[in-house]
Amino acid sequence: MRASDIHRIDDIRTIRKDNSVVFVILAPKEKRQGRPIERLCKIKSNTNLMFFPVHAYDVYKARMTMIPCSRPHINDKNLTVNNLFRYVNNSEKPLTVDSISRNIKSVSKFMVNEGEQIPKARAIGATLATNSGIPADAVITQAFWSGASMLDNHYQLSRDINLNITETILTLK
Repeated sequence: MRASDIHRIDDIRTIRKDNSVVFVILAPKEKRQGRPIERLCKIKSNTNLMFFPVHAYDVYKARMTMIPCSRPHINDKNLTVNNLFRYVNNSEKPLTVDSISRNIKSVSKFMVNEGEQIPKARAIGATLATNSGIPADAVITQAFWSGASMLDNHYQLSRDINLNITETILTLK
């Protein structure tokens, strides 16, 4: 997700299910027929609590979102967004897009060697997914990209895959 999408998550409309959280992103950058849309982003659970985003959401929600944080949408004052992500010292104030971007970059810098350029967060996720064997179509759909050219030209850092084609095709029985 873009930092601007994270900023536009309407927490009141978030759907919490047993093993997933569905966020509603109000009026993201994408439009349909020139009109703003609502986009859903579903995050599924992981069996390992260290990688359990649904559990992290529950803990964050319990600590940070007791008081609604409603503001007019940044691009459409007729819409109201109850921002999910807020400042730690003032949970009534939503994080700005710039603050979200800075936080993402501060974590991403630990993934590269000194002197290397910090990649875009969306590129990290897309590259890890495709290198793990997830089909490109699934990555494109999850990211709401218009097509494979977005992945190929902008968001895939490398094409190394953890798949030995020879061993997969030529198995000894």
